Amino acid sequence: DWIVARGGYEPKDLVVAMRSGLPHNHEHADRNSIIVKCFGEQLVTDPHRPPYTFTDPSWVMRTTAGHSAILVDGQGHHYVDGSEGTNSSKAKAAIVRSGEQDGYFFWTSNATPAYQLVIPDVKSITRTVLAFQDLPAVVLLDKVRKKEEPSEVQARFFGYNNDSKGTVSAEDAGFLITRPAAQLQATCYAAGGISVKADKLPIPEERANMYPFIEVSTSKALSSFLVSVLLPQNGTEEKSSAKIVPQDDGQYTITIRNSKGQVDIQVFDTGEIPEFKVEFKKS
Repeated sequence: DWIVARGGYEPKDLVVAMRSGLPHNHEHADRNSIIVKCFGEQLVTDPHRPPYTFTDPSWVMRTTAGHSAILVDGQGHHYVDGSEGTNSSKAKAAIVRSGEQDGYFFWTSNATPAYQLVIPDVKSITRTVLAFQDLPAVVLLDKVRKKEEPSEVQARFFGYNNDSKGTVSAEDAGFLITRPAAQLQATCYAAGGISVKADKLPIPEERANMYPFIEVSTSKALSSFLVSVLLPQNGTEEKSSAKIVPQDDGQYTITIRNSKGQVDIQVFDTGEIPEFKVEFKKS
């Protein structure tokens, strides 16, 4: 249940990876975390080289808070406390659907058991991914349901700055991650509104500067549905644009346009796992 979608094997091609599945030794608390690479650049990354000693403040890089994943009221899923090393945790996730259609890949990972170990009030947590290899574009549909207590939900997106050439910046309805050869423009939406901030982990500055991140937070609710559209761009072609329009009865229309054409995605907020319908239009 580790899944990778790619448009090809050239540096320019879109690659989207997700960590789902069962525990493993020396693992991180990274269920439903993603990596996005395109145009030869890491645009959403997985911070690496965290310490093996739990007394080091940078141990937080091993937790969910140190990955491009979901937090509930700032809390991630189950992980070991480090007193016995980096042994496998009890956190489980599973790919519950996946497929390939003309022009895109899709899958859904259910990480509910991993979060319920530390947040019993969690009813379900799923992340659905649509990866459009030719546009290129990535759509994330994050659905979090609670049983009794409303919560805020945070989605983190880490940038790559090991070489001091990457930046992250928050915008009103999304964010921008930049690298020398490419950038990632993101548009996000959730009912009740969102807040977006650029931040760094509370660890020694030298290491924190290597992996700045964006945090997109929803308002407090029993059921949160966060839609994120990620558009990799290389700066030499016409820029892509994305619009998310909410409709009645938990339905959303996502429109992505660029010089290659347009794709309309109808999204239906249906229970634990959202549904979707994709239609391509030529330019």
